[in-house]
Amino acid sequence: MQITSMQVLYNTMVAALRFKVNENQDAYLYSVGTYRDIDWKNELPCELGADYSVYPSIVKPITDDIKIEKSIDGKPILRIIETKRYIFKVDNRHGTISLPIFQNENNKYLKLDKDKNSVIFQFINYLGRTKVVFFNCDCQKKIIFEVVPKKIDYEDDYIKLTESLAERCSALLLEYTGSTSNIFNVSHENPKTLMEQFIFLRKFCFSENLLGLFEAIKRNPDHLLTEYSELKPNGCSRPSKHFYTHPFSYGRQWKKYKNEDSHCFYAPSKIAVIHKKNSIDTVANKFLKFALERFKSICDNLIDSLGLNGDSTQSECLREALYIQQILSDILCDRFFDEIGKLEIMPQNNQVLQKREGYSQIFFVYSMVDLALQLEWKGKDLIYEGESKNVALLYEYWLFLVLSNIFR
Repeated sequence: MQITSMQVLYNTMVAALRFKVNENQDAYLYSVGTYRDIDWKNELPCELGADYSVYPSIVKPITDDIKIEKSIDGKPILRIIETKRYIFKVDNRHGTISLPIFQNENNKYLKLDKDKNSVIFQFINYLGRTKVVFFNCDCQKKIIFEVVPKKIDYEDDYIKLTESLAERCSALLLEYTGSTSNIFNVSHENPKTLMEQFIFLRKFCFSENLLGLFEAIKRNPDHLLTEYSELKPNGCSRPSKHFYTHPFSYGRQWKKYKNEDSHCFYAPSKIAVIHKKNSIDTVANKFLKFALERFKSICDNLIDSLGLNGDSTQSECLREALYIQQILSDILCDRFFDEIGKLEIMPQNNQVLQKREGYSQIFFVYSMVDLALQLEWKGKDLIYEGESKNVALLYEYWLFLVLSNIFR
């Protein structure tokens, strides 16, 4: 299909959307039951980017099942309606079809019906930002969109509801297996908040042996078993089990041989051998690194603030901040963190962080120190995403807090 107009659809309703997965594969998104109402011959460019294009409807007025609107941060965002049934239909001109993978798609409130070349999906009671990922060989491409309600206004009701809850406790918004996410950030510290955070951090560092806790973690770190293959001469080690099902992929330098009966056969000179090793690049260790860097950042900011003020009465506080900063710097320079990556999602329900020695103490301190965590709807300087609870449960929480304030 060719684009027939240079008009860009923006802040408007469309009937269908096309997403270019790769040179041979396209994914089409539209509401179930509307295929005959879409003007498939009129393909238009889209504000979402070069990989997107849209199709108008031949029916007037058009339904609002699919929207391209300005998000809270002023950028264009694709939006669909909660409880509506949609379909991703994948068209591949060559090769196998790659169906999209949804965020936490095992969530019981996300209804999925997968076919050979399509996925029908429906979000129930979940609002916020989510994504689907298309895997293409060694790379992946994703579509990010927002699920918005039909019964209430998204900006005036849902966002205000979540912000109100975040003022009391951001953890109320989080669920480990949520099918949508909210965007979180660390709130801007004023001097009072910064000092309060340091006072709690100081109490922890002087009441608990921080170096001792880190040594306990190193003695019994959270880890996972990973596999990697290596080509070795035939006969040196046990071949990978994959060799028996895919010999040409896991064998190299094939040569011709003869047996005692003069029958010819071929065998590889090198065979892939599977090695297993323990990796400490886990969610719990990523959080550990993230939390310690957060603690050090508090010390850094406080030292800068006290240095600018130049108040001699603050010298004791400055001395303690420098002392704790040095401890944290020494820990973060340890080789333990060399292979640990960046934290991408807050692991609220991780059992290692909640129960294992060393991890649990630092997890608790982070939760208490970072009470200034806020919900970030403006999309600037994002730190991580956290899966959101379903909106019906959030409304119950909000109602309880409102009634509590009224009776108080």
